[in-house]
Amino acid sequence: MRKTGLFVLFLLSMLLVSCRIPNQNEAFHQIRIGVILPLSGNERVQGKAALDGMELAVRECNIRGGIDKRKVQLCIYNSSGNPGKAAQIAREAIEKDNIVAIIGAYSSNEAVQIKLVAEELGVPYVANMATHESLTKDAKYTFQSTLSDEIQGAALAYYIAFKRRFLKPAVMINTDPALIYPRDLGRKTAQAWADFSGREPLLMTYSAGQKSFAQQIQKCIYEDVDVIVLPSYPECAKRFILEARKLNYKGAFAGSDSYEHPLLLNAAEELGDCFFSTPYYVRNKSEENQEFVALMQKNYKRLPSAAEAMGYDGINFLLKGLRNAYTPDEIAANLDKMRSFYSVSGTVEYHSIMDSMLHPVFIMAAPGKKIPPVLQWTVDSTQLKNYRKREEN
Repeated sequence: MRKTGLFVLFLLSMLLVSCRIPNQNEAFHQIRIGVILPLSGNERVQGKAALDGMELAVRECNIRGGIDKRKVQLCIYNSSGNPGKAAQIAREAIEKDNIVAIIGAYSSNEAVQIKLVAEELGVPYVANMATHESLTKDAKYTFQSTLSDEIQGAALAYYIAFKRRFLKPAVMINTDPALIYPRDLGRKTAQAWADFSGREPLLMTYSAGQKSFAQQIQKCIYEDVDVIVLPSYPECAKRFILEARKLNYKGAFAGSDSYEHPLLLNAAEELGDCFFSTPYYVRNKSEENQEFVALMQKNYKRLPSAAEAMGYDGINFLLKGLRNAYTPDEIAANLDKMRSFYSVSGTVEYHSIMDSMLHPVFIMAAPGKKIPPVLQWTVDSTQLKNYRKREEN
């Protein structure tokens, strides 16, 4: 009787295993990727643009036969820009929708919450737009396919110090607890400026919820500041800059990739001297970018922005990890081994999942401004202290 019971338990265990295998094979037979983006709310413009880039990359991949003869399918979810909702979606996508990997999030706030779920459940996650360094710290399954705050801040500081030769910058540090990205990018830019120039910038704080920024602006005018570094999301940045112009601030403004938004680009003449760092430049002459631009014009009848490029690059980055991979751990291992990636911005180099990467950075002027329209510069955090010495020599 005991032997019979053991035999029955053995048969049941084999049955359970046989039930799992078809489900796993089904997930990887047609590769289902969960896409979590803000498709409504304040960040919907960037979210929809990133989705267009992702869908374009998947379409081209499937036309070429897919990954190891497997078709790729995007499962699209709307986070509305809400970090809590993004985390809930990530968990449900993994547990209920049989996805093999996640990509997306516009803000670092969203991405951090998705990371926590991906690491807990052991599913690869690619942050294709979020730039905070903490995303890849102590991570096994989380990866970034775009530049980091440290690289972006260093490029801004370099351009301010050596290309425009500003002497008295003010760096605005965001104090909103939930806004990781503008606060961290401000700190990274200030640190890089100090490394390059040997002097500390004027540091000032602000909150996106302020009704007026007159106190900070008047302080900048009194201190004869010639450039205000304002890493902020588009709506806040526009209010701040327009108020500064009304108060007769004559200096320049330096921003980040979030400035490539219709709210700011369409108000270029009102904003005055304004420039920003971005991981993408549409007139880049690389073969990868020219092909990407042609595909965007063919499929969407428009030129791409940074958001489309980061969506397109992010998917292609993830697809490289999916080759010859049939489990989440195999995907993560492939991505972890990656040391170079040919993006539409140029060659991206990775040191390791736990270290910074080299990524092309472009400094863009607001349309119509008489300053150099673009600077392509590749920076690595380990080189920061050498740049000032190199410039002096």
